[in-house]
Amino acid sequence: MTEQTPARQTPARRPRGRPKVEGLADQRRTQIIEAAFEVLTERGYHGTSIAEIAQQAGIGQGTVYRYVSSKRELLDQVFDWAVERAFATVDPNALLAADPDSAQDMVTQIGVVSERLYAMIDAEPAMLKLIGVQASAIDKELKARVVGLEAMINALVSQSLTRAIDKGWLELSAEQKPIIARLLMMMAMPGLVRSIVSDDDADKRAQFVGGASDIAFHGLMKRGA
Repeated sequence: MTEQTPARQTPARRPRGRPKVEGLADQRRTQIIEAAFEVLTERGYHGTSIAEIAQQAGIGQGTVYRYVSSKRELLDQVFDWAVERAFATVDPNALLAADPDSAQDMVTQIGVVSERLYAMIDAEPAMLKLIGVQASAIDKELKARVVGLEAMINALVSQSLTRAIDKGWLELSAEQKPIIARLLMMMAMPGLVRSIVSDDDADKRAQFVGGASDIAFHGLMKRGA
């Protein structure tokens, strides 16, 4: 009987190319979005090309197209990224989570959120320009998203007003509340615009925030609240 020789095992082949890096896809996507943000805010949407974004990111155009199909799709991702960063910095939910003991405490907390917003504008002025100005001029779809963002902020202001009403510090009807919320948002706009287009110093900013807070407190809240 002939003795059988064991079959020779073929060593497993190594996969070609570079080894996979954990989280590389997310890192690359963030890299592309951050590069796109820099170029878009500097040159505008219509003055920016995918080639320039790829160059800013230090990668090839083909790599960019692995993650997005067009410049317009990339703009959507940049918009979402900028909004998330803005909300993370300002953290309006912390205001809603707090439980103020008085109307003055509530106004003070609103002032803290305002200061965070101005600090963000100081650090990255292009972010607010992109979210509030440049994006709305691209097309109707993105303009609708900007309007939706404004509605979300308006809802946060309305929640603060509801809290003041529930605590007995404020008297507003259901019809008046959305109007007052809108007016309070409009009061904040001049200060934001000045921060974007000019170099307001800290003293002027403090005066504006303090003045707006005084109007909100003395003009809306009950006396003794």
